[in-house]
Amino acid sequence: MAGKCDRCGKCVKRCVLSRMGFLSFAEARLKGRLRGGKWYCSGCGVCADVCPQSLPLLELRYRRGFRPEAKRGGIRLLLENGYCFPLKEGRINEHREALGLPPLVFAPEAALKTLLAEAAAMAEREER
Repeated sequence: MAGKCDRCGKCVKRCVLSRMGFLSFAEARLKGRLRGGKWYCSGCGVCADVCPQSLPLLELRYRRGFRPEAKRGGIRLLLENGYCFPLKEGRINEHREALGLPPLVFAPEAALKTLLAEAAAMAEREER
């Protein structure tokens, strides 16, 4: 069961994008800069995997408006690698392995097209 964020910062410390100098979703969330700010998320799941409170951080990311169909070029990237950020399967899995986390499985294109169609339908329903 998910608890309440204790602001430990493990999600930020382990985030590959934070380590690269980008303002990650996890860091923006901790700093209160989610609304209207420009933040990044690769969708790799490291933040959620290392959270001692088991917060559903990837789900929270979508609630904050980070949807593939809303990002310019995100659909192309999503179809190429399964994420809305330019990732190389080997690099992200090397990072996850170094953290003692299991590798990500990159989704096949057909599954991603189905996911995008479902996400677009959900976004349309939310706008009504």
